[in-house]
Amino acid sequence: MIRAAALVAVTAVWGWTFVVVKDAIAAYPVVPFLALRFGLAALVLAPFARRLDREVWRAGVPIGLLLAAGYLFQTLGLARTRASDAGLVTGSFVVITPLLDRIIFGTRPSRGALAGVALAAVGLVLLVAGAPIEIGSGDVIVLIGAVAFAAQIVALSRVSVRHDPVALTTVQVVVAFVSFVALWIVLRDPLLPPAADVLVAVAITGVLATSLAFFVQTWAQRRLAATPTAIVLATEPAWATLFGIALAADPFPPVRAVGAMLLLAAPVVATMSSKAKEVLSHAGREGAAGDPRLPRG
Repeated sequence: MIRAAALVAVTAVWGWTFVVVKDAIAAYPVVPFLALRFGLAALVLAPFARRLDREVWRAGVPIGLLLAAGYLFQTLGLARTRASDAGLVTGSFVVITPLLDRIIFGTRPSRGALAGVALAAVGLVLLVAGAPIEIGSGDVIVLIGAVAFAAQIVALSRVSVRHDPVALTTVQVVVAFVSFVALWIVLRDPLLPPAADVLVAVAITGVLATSLAFFVQTWAQRRLAATPTAIVLATEPAWATLFGIALAADPFPPVRAVGAMLLLAAPVVATMSSKAKEVLSHAGREGAAGDPRLPRG
């Protein structure tokens, strides 16, 4: 429960930064901004990283590449659409994640997890239905990023338990940083001095939304499977919508309010269903052990 709550706090930060990043990339190129963001995050994490052995690099490099792909497409798409719309499209990973987990690893989500996914999906539909959204190139680009994020969640769920969370987070962030620097060189974007508001955005996203946020995700996924993690992270569109309304004056008809509430309720439903199942299972085991009339295996 504590890990899920920590992830909800992370999604609130990510939801807020949709607006922050949207403003920053209006004044600064996308790839250099991402390089600065992940470079700062790597500097923040480096002093705390331990056990950066060959195994953690082997596990973290592909996940870091997926992370870089997710942020590249999400940010490129964000430059072409509204912050709240980008948050909505990104939230589609709540449906994509269990599909990928099933296809790649054959994982069957629990009934509680499926209920959470269904609730989050309905919430997303209501958010979209209540918004004057027009699907354009920016939204399609963001959707590609959502697929990459779903793959990152699935991959991380398979390796996080075997590695130190700070070390694994550091590898992911460093790989993303190197990827953005390499892309920066290929694109030959000029090295422009960022304005003060861009530097503030780099600081906010680098420290809070990258180094701290991905450490929390990596730590949480030591106990949470891919689908429950996706359900919790799917609250991000609700936060993005709320911050888009508060900070960017995006429209917010009542149906979107219902959608946001359903998204925020989805992880609670999934978590409570799982807890109830554990309690009933534990009670059943105790009954079987304590009642001599029950058969013993």
